[in-house]
Amino acid sequence: MAALRVGILGLAICLTACANRPASIKPSFVSHERFVGLECPAIHERLVSARNDLSRYSVLQDQKANNDAVGVFLLGVPFSKMSGDHEADVARAKGEIEALETAQIKNRCDTVASTRIQAAPALAVRGPATPAAPVASPPSSVQAQLEALRRLHADGLITQQEYDAKRKKVLDGL
Repeated sequence: MAALRVGILGLAICLTACANRPASIKPSFVSHERFVGLECPAIHERLVSARNDLSRYSVLQDQKANNDAVGVFLLGVPFSKMSGDHEADVARAKGEIEALETAQIKNRCDTVASTRIQAAPALAVRGPATPAAPVASPPSSVQAQLEALRRLHADGLITQQEYDAKRKKVLDGL
C-alpha cells in the first residue's frame, strides 16, 4: 500500500513538470505604448508577424507536451525538462498580439484599410485612420469585448479562426 502511494506521488510530481499546452499559457505583459506611435500598416505587419510566431511556437510547444506525455509514460521523466520548452516564447507572442491589438484600437486603425494600404503603399495615409462615421460604441466597451474574446481564446473555448472573425466584427462596428 505504501509503495502504491509513493508511485502515485511520483507520477503526480512528474505530470506537474510536463510542458504546458499553448492554450493554457497566459500572455506575458507587453505594453501597447511600444506600438501606438507606429502607423496602422506597420502595426498590421507586426501583428501578422506576431501571429505567425505564436503559431510556430504553439506547434513546437505542443510537440514538447506530447513528447513529455510519452516520456512520462515510458520513462517517468518529462523530456522538456531536459531540453527546455517554448512556454516563454508562446507567452511573449500572446502578449505582443494583445499589445498590438490595443494599439490598433487606440490608433483607430481600420484592419481592412490597413490591409488595403499595405497592398497599395502609394496610397498610404500617415497617422491613424480617421473613421468615416462616429464611433458606434465607446472604446471602453470595445476594449471589454476584445478582452472577453481574448480570454475565451486563451482558455481554448474558441478557435483562432472564430476569434479573428469575432474580433473583426467588433472592430468593424467602430
